[in-house]
Amino acid sequence: MSDDRPSAYFEGEHLIFRGSAVGDSAHALAASLAGIRPVDFSADAKMRMAEGVLHESDILERVAKEAEMDWSVHRDRISFNPDEQEEIDFPITNRIVVRLHPDGFLFTPEGHPAYVVEAKAMGRDVFMEWEKKGFAASMRYATQMSLEMYATGLPGVFARKNRDTGKIKWEAMIDPPVDLVTIRRRLMVIAKRSAEGVLDPIPEEKCQWGCRFFFLHDHEVGETVEDETIDSLAEMVARARERKQQAEEVEREARGKLREYLGEAGKRRTKTWSVAYREQEGRVTYDTKKMAEDGVDVEAYARKGKGYAVVTVKRLGKTGDGDEGAGA
Repeated sequence: MSDDRPSAYFEGEHLIFRGSAVGDSAHALAASLAGIRPVDFSADAKMRMAEGVLHESDILERVAKEAEMDWSVHRDRISFNPDEQEEIDFPITNRIVVRLHPDGFLFTPEGHPAYVVEAKAMGRDVFMEWEKKGFAASMRYATQMSLEMYATGLPGVFARKNRDTGKIKWEAMIDPPVDLVTIRRRLMVIAKRSAEGVLDPIPEEKCQWGCRFFFLHDHEVGETVEDETIDSLAEMVARARERKQQAEEVEREARGKLREYLGEAGKRRTKTWSVAYREQEGRVTYDTKKMAEDGVDVEAYARKGKGYAVVTVKRLGKTGDGDEGAGA
């Protein structure tokens, strides 16, 4: 579920934490409680979040088909409204509440809810990382899934879809990946320290890269985190670079064969193409170092070009698959 409510906010005397945000850094949750507005999501991030919501129904239906014969899936356990997710308030203390919106529930043929389901659409690289690390790849998702299991008293299903290939993977679990005592203690510390005006309630927790409260940081954030927007755009650059290199190789080979085929003729014309071959003299350059040694003020003749942005893209963990930057 996607909406504009902050990660943490006050509702009367209650302090509400959004279930999908409880796994965020303590720094971000404290800033939210202080009423500080985060930087807005980029247009691309908003588009990807909206796209993720559209994938949820497909993920749920495919999980139901693969789970057991005649099992069904619904967005809630009461009205079975396909357009409404069930909202669950899960009390942590008398004052602290986690507000959850599970993506759906798997039902047995007899109509009994058997699993609470969380569905996520992921880019290719993030999807592959989950293949290797599981919930260790995202404490945010691990905490969200755990809270939904504790709140409903049901075992859980975490389902993910590779939105680049359409592949679906899912796992059912009896035990929540994060224990409730850990979650409760952490939220109580954040609530208490935030009430004291502390914006860094758990100093040992590093702020996440890409935090929307980056303007409050007093240090550079450099740890590796999950950011599907960056992964997707960087992947586009890498693929385009590979296609460019392949195209340049094909072009060089084709030009060489044309040169051999033209031979002494030099130029040919068909109904579609005009091709020509000629010898080109080498480009003239000037030895500016020697000119300076001879007393010429080289800088007096320099002309500065227009500045441009440089975007560096490098795939980590591999060699020979990066660049020093490209104009944008």
